[in-house]
Amino acid sequence: MNYDRYLLDPGSVRRARGHRHRVDQSSSGAQIGNRPRLGTVLAVWAHPDDESFVAGGLLAAASDAGSRIVCLTATRGERGTADPARWHTSRLARTRTRELAAAQAVLGIDEQRWLPFEDGACHTIAPGHGMALVAQAIADVRPDTIVTFGPDGLTGHTDHQAVSRWTSHAWAARGSSARLLWAAITADTKRRMAKVESVAKAFYPGYPTVTPDHSVAIRLDLTGDLLDRKFSAIRAHATQSASLVHRMGEDGFRRWWATESYIDVGSGAAIAPHHRTSPLIRTIPSHRTRIQRDRLTSPWRNQCSTR
Repeated sequence: MNYDRYLLDPGSVRRARGHRHRVDQSSSGAQIGNRPRLGTVLAVWAHPDDESFVAGGLLAAASDAGSRIVCLTATRGERGTADPARWHTSRLARTRTRELAAAQAVLGIDEQRWLPFEDGACHTIAPGHGMALVAQAIADVRPDTIVTFGPDGLTGHTDHQAVSRWTSHAWAARGSSARLLWAAITADTKRRMAKVESVAKAFYPGYPTVTPDHSVAIRLDLTGDLLDRKFSAIRAHATQSASLVHRMGEDGFRRWWATESYIDVGSGAAIAPHHRTSPLIRTIPSHRTRIQRDRLTSPWRNQCSTR
């Protein structure tokens, strides 16, 4: 299937979809205490460690609830170093692959899949190509829930933003019945992270953007075992986390990503105001009478077709 046509013609998504997005609250949409019931989960990320930093608590909780968790990662993270002389790309790719396996054992992730892309270059990939590969994974896994970055990429990283586009468009183009969750940051989380950003240096200038509390479908304030597991998974990514833990201290590091928030893209309140006015989604309609899947294609059409 040529997925480029879905990027260029929003009407083709509506014709192929043919039904309104639904979430079965009894299986994939319900929450039991603080632990979401998500069914089979496909988590789509740009680099090894994204699954742990961004969604370690959610994935561990879903695994505890009996979910099958499949992780799809676009790159091996081979350029994620400040010391390229020591860490040749092939060596770092091998090391980060092993680190990911260790982190996934902690979180309870069942299966790892890879896309064949270069770290730092996802934004240069033809959008239809990236979208088609994610769409194939959706077809293979048949998830009840898909979790990925929001269109801002959370930190502003262009790889994150590209993965969000591919995943969201693939979800729309396939007419998937899965729940699509975008990772987000709320105002209180941003304030907490800002206290250590001078040390952490996790965000690009102008990021993170803030999602209003009323747009958040799932929020996990991690404590106890879930926080321990998330922290252990992040620590497994030693090439990325060891120096941060040293600079921030363990207590400060644990508090840094202790809250996870997610937008449900299929809900009426899913698209927050800052997303509506962002360069990625500048043309999104303000009313809520149409489902979010219809909104996804048109706003990103021009952005995607120019790459």
